This record gives sequence, structure tokens and C-alpha cells, in this order.
Amino acid sequence: AFTGEFDYVAEASKVVRGVQARFLGFHVLLTGHSLGGALAIVSAAQQPGVLQAVTFAPTAFHTLLRQHVGMADGAIARLPAEDLIATGDPYDCLINTVFVHKAREGATTCLYDNVEEPWPCTPRMQKDIAYDTKQLPEMALCKMQTHDWRRYMEIILATGADGTSPQNLPSCSADASTFQASFLRFVARRPPMGLPR
Repeated sequence: AFTGEFDYVAEASKVVRGVQARFLGFHVLLTGHSLGGALAIVSAAQQPGVLQAVTFAPTAFHTLLRQHVGMADGAIARLPAEDLIATGDPYDCLINTVFVHKAREGATTCLYDNVEEPWPCTPRMQKDIAYDTKQLPEMALCKMQTHDWRRYMEIILATGADGTSPQNLPSCSADASTFQASFLRFVARRPPMGLPR
């Protein structure tokens, strides 16, 4: 009987184990977008070296690993990051990392740095956290637009001039998965500011 609570992590893990049991001898690659991406990463993290996940703009999953799976920070840091891939738009992924400091710790984050941001996103939104806070409605709408799955399909499926090679290749790093590294990247991209007199 339904008790009024639903444990997404437990249910996702149960589905994955069912697929593995049905397809013995096959390699299972998990994928998902947003919450589905987080559940794919968390499920793969529970079987390191066995499962891999390639996800699109996953919801920050550090808390899921800690609270729902019971992993300690050290165990999360030792996960095989090359098997846990979180892809995304820089604005979409990095804003999560600013608000959730260990957002994607244990994974590799791959950012599509050279894609055009949709309206109402502005270049300043990627460089000025204070501006984002002051322009909260516009920032939230930009986040919503960059997070849309249909946009990710367009980014991923776009082909180059030859009609076969991918147009958009992400740059990947485990450093973009946590706040400190992404903040340093943010500071490095920001133009120098004048010092007060």
C-alpha cells in the first residue's frame, strides 16, 4: 500500500537492478535529465566499476549520495569520476554549483561552453553573481530556459558543416563539479574590477 512517500533513489536502484538481472552479461549505461540525471548518477555510484552514467543537467546529487545512500564525503570523493558524467550548459550547471557547494562531487562535469544562451540570458549573468541576485526573475527565467530538455537535444544532435560530426563538444573536468573550483573558474573569466579609492 502507498504510504504517501516515494523514495525515488530506492525505486531507481530497484529498476536498475531489474534491468541488470534481465540482461545478464550486458553493460548497462544509465542516462537521464534533471532529477533523472541525478538518479542515474546515484544508481551508478552505488555500483562503482560496474555501472556508468552519462547525464544531462542533473539535479545536484551530493545530498542524495549522503542522505539516501549513506556515503561519507571521502567515499564520494573516491568515486570513479570518469564513469559518472554530468553534461550541461555552463549557466545551467554552474548556478547549481554556486548554490549547492558540492553539487556534483564525485563526477566529471562536461560543459557546452560555446553554445548561444537563450533569451533572457545575458553574458553578464555568467560573470556577475551580484547582478544575478538583483535580477532574480530574469536569472530564474534564464535558468529555466537553459535547463529545458528540448534545448539539450538541439545542442547534442547539432552537426557540423560536414553533416556528420558533432557541432558542440563539451569541455570536461572534475573541477567544475564543486563550488570552489567553479568559483575559481568564474573569477578567472571575470574582467578585472577597479579597486575603490
